[in-house]
Amino acid sequence: GYTVSERTVRTNVRDLANGQADRAWVAESQVGVVGLISVHLTPLFHDTGFIGRVTSLVVHEPLRGSGIGSALMQKVRDFCWQAGCDQVRLVQR
Repeated sequence: GYTVSERTVRTNVRDLANGQADRAWVAESQVGVVGLISVHLTPLFHDTGFIGRVTSLVVHEPLRGSGIGSALMQKVRDFCWQAGCDQVRLVQR
């Protein structure tokens, strides 16, 4: 559903992988990668801790509704709570 080149995605993933505030996970099956989620931790100005912002969530269209997105969201929630987030937000376009 995103209109971005593969080259741009590869560059962005490589750059984000080096940061402390960003994470991305993929879901794989026998056919390859079937889902992706990314999260960015935003420091709070008014308090300690962070807000976890899900900045992308993609599931291969034929597999939507199969629980892949829910499993990816759980991975993000676990990461965010461990990092000290007060909340997790799904950013919509």
